[in-house]
Amino acid sequence: MPTKLAKLISYILHPILMPLYMAILVIFAHPQQFTDTSIIHNEVRLMYYGALTVFFPLFSFLLMWKLDVVSSFDMSDGKERFIPLIALATFWLWAYFLFKEEGLYRTSSYFPLGLMTLGCIFSLFILFPLNFVANTSWHLAGMGGLISLIINIMRTSQYNLIFVLIAGIILLGLLASARLSMNLVNKNGLMIGFLIGFFGQFFAFQVWGRLL
Repeated sequence: MPTKLAKLISYILHPILMPLYMAILVIFAHPQQFTDTSIIHNEVRLMYYGALTVFFPLFSFLLMWKLDVVSSFDMSDGKERFIPLIALATFWLWAYFLFKEEGLYRTSSYFPLGLMTLGCIFSLFILFPLNFVANTSWHLAGMGGLISLIINIMRTSQYNLIFVLIAGIILLGLLASARLSMNLVNKNGLMIGFLIGFFGQFFAFQVWGRLL
């Protein structure tokens, strides 16, 4: 795969953007849960969610870069990621506590947006220690979470998500090829990353969600 194309795919499917992509999917798949008659409109809800999960973390990374806490946005050195990952976990936890009980504003006891966010946090906490001892693909962890999310919400969605799942698998293959072509991770790192991301959403929906 050409390097420019591989970089473009890596940027579009960057793991920090995945929670926002997944939130859009959750809201789209559950129109009965997220309606314009609820407390806040979906556009505003996504704006708040995107600010907490994407904008604020990116802004904090920019400040760290300007203060020479990290040498670049890529943070290829695992040790450099320590402080940025703490900041990321803080913002994601903040988002979880704000959105964990979205269903309480309606007549539902099913909180897919909160569970999805919690699944991302589970994966992040698993990846955090591995960051210092193994070359694990964070990009594939993001895609693993997306694939797992689609599978977990298929039964509760009012829409048939089979084509969304197929599209997700195609994107997964493209991203894996892009990361391999850039020699940034090996096949084992890709597989481990994918499984961690997949497990995070599975645990959130199938274990934690059933305990609520």
